[in-house]
Amino acid sequence: MSEDEMSAALERLRERDPIYASFLDKTAAEARELCTDSEVVSLTRISPAHFLGQFHCKGLVKNGAAPVEEADEFAVGFHLHQSYLRVVHPGLVLTLVHPRSAFHPNIGNEGHEMCIGDIRPGTGLPELIYRVYELITFGNFSVVESDAFNRDACSWARQNLDLFPLESRALRAAKPVEKTEAVLT
Repeated sequence: MSEDEMSAALERLRERDPIYASFLDKTAAEARELCTDSEVVSLTRISPAHFLGQFHCKGLVKNGAAPVEEADEFAVGFHLHQSYLRVVHPGLVLTLVHPRSAFHPNIGNEGHEMCIGDIRPGTGLPELIYRVYELITFGNFSVVESDAFNRDACSWARQNLDLFPLESRALRAAKPVEKTEAVLT
């Protein structure tokens, strides 16, 4: 979607549902700020309610019978659907776009379903981004097979707990603290 098309779509949305449009604008601005301060994640707005997050962090993949391997690029789609402020449809909100071979207890075997836990209506993009980062890097995952999308990954993770979390970098880089001089009187 070009900038002009995006602007026109946002304007139509503001006329039709100003509260929803305001939420989308606010959460997109907060997410842009987070991504500006991050070397780990970038975000592209695809449409007024669709975003693509690029995560440059350590996660795991498994291709067929091959051993589990580290990967360092993950793409996740975020869809803050029309009813998102009232009710959340988790399967609509998050989609793993790449790699389809991601290996994690909370990512489905088909490689597109993701579970970051309970998502409340109106949860902002920055929180979703943080939670996806925690999921990819194994900072948060289920070790209970009945709660897992991928039981093989769950079993493997339980046997390899000493490897986690995979990433030590913070999602948001620490801002340098300005030095101030104390004035004694």
